[in-house]
Amino acid sequence: MLHPVRTFRLLARRAAPSVAGLAVSVAALGPALGAEPVAVAPPSPVPPATAPAAKDLPDESFLAGQRRHRENGREEYAPLDDGGEAAMGDLVRLSLDAGGVLRAEPTDRVLGADDARRYRVKGAVATCTVAVDGVRGPPAAGGGGRASLGFTTTVSRADHDVTTDDGMWFATLSADGSSLSAMGRSVLAQVMFSQRPFVRGANPVAMPGGRPAPRPVTLRVTEWRAGMRQAVVFRGDADTVAELRAKHPREVRRYLLPLLGKVADDGWWRPGVADVYTAFEDVPADPAVAGVVQALLPDLDAADAPTRQAAATRLADLGPAGVLAVLRADPETLSPQQRAQLGRYVAAHRRRVTDSPVDARRDPAFLADCLEHDDPAVRRAAKAALERLTGRPVAFDPDGPVDGRAAAADGVREELYRTALTAPATAPATTRPRE
Repeated sequence: MLHPVRTFRLLARRAAPSVAGLAVSVAALGPALGAEPVAVAPPSPVPPATAPAAKDLPDESFLAGQRRHRENGREEYAPLDDGGEAAMGDLVRLSLDAGGVLRAEPTDRVLGADDARRYRVKGAVATCTVAVDGVRGPPAAGGGGRASLGFTTTVSRADHDVTTDDGMWFATLSADGSSLSAMGRSVLAQVMFSQRPFVRGANPVAMPGGRPAPRPVTLRVTEWRAGMRQAVVFRGDADTVAELRAKHPREVRRYLLPLLGKVADDGWWRPGVADVYTAFEDVPADPAVAGVVQALLPDLDAADAPTRQAAATRLADLGPAGVLAVLRADPETLSPQQRAQLGRYVAAHRRRVTDSPVDARRDPAFLADCLEHDDPAVRRAAKAALERLTGRPVAFDPDGPVDGRAAAADGVREELYRTALTAPATAPATTRPRE
């Protein structure tokens, strides 16, 4: 029988040319990674992307070798058992904790498999595999998920329909507690992200020789040049992922978000609907949806499991509006079984860990993320909260066209970071500029 972790790591090494072989020219990198197009000017920390001079391009024999790596890597998943079709979010979920640290957790579907398996990626011509080494704890009280007893999650993905040199054909992620790394590769370039364990106040301020200590979170984009040289076209660092996004919002959107979307669910960077509706308690539930939730309560408390499961399925079908209705329900009227069922439903829609709704409304990074929420009531509430917090108008139209919303929200993040208001003394210092 194949050993899941050893087999996966062997496949990953075979499928991935040495770290030097990655992905995409800067001008095409965002679209190649699957990023939604955003009409914004090139980010100020990075000069406008220009094609390298012809004499500085890698020679054709080198590029041909890179293409062979791409073609050979497509067959490396065949020895693993077929796990069927799955969206990436059905396999690995990402979330930000209260300190701005990014965490990856395999889903029950992955944990229920005896060995590493290959999956056909839903909505893409791609194959991925997920290996988990470790143990997951029992369900938490109230249906709040499961505690990790320590495991390493490794994800690898190959996109089989990529034929251009600037298309990302391979991506991988490895996560262990607070350590997380990801890499994406094409023929021409690579994107690398790293998050190392970090204890605030414990990191040295300098290395031998007076060099600054490396920051715990780094994002780097490199391209191949003539003579097998790698040119760094962007590098950003920070103490946390939240700070990295506040410091370089456009680069995070252009490079990091699409990369992580290849190897996990792509919704981690937005607060979950349970997070926003808990924070903004004045957003009302739809009376019709609230009525449906009330009608499901008897079946959620039924003695037989099939009836409870059917009711839970109907509840899940209500989507975000159902989450809002559950959060506005009076918990004092619920039985323990109903509270547990509703708790699991709400927990599945959380992406952030905050101590209280008040703390969330005092966190500028959280509020800036809420500016991109689908519900206009949430966007209006987030803008109002930011204006109360900063004491000045925020240049964002919550009812403006969707095409310009991302760029406008990134502009707000940059302004907040410049004024150091993303780390008030009453909130975790996840985005305060480093002294």
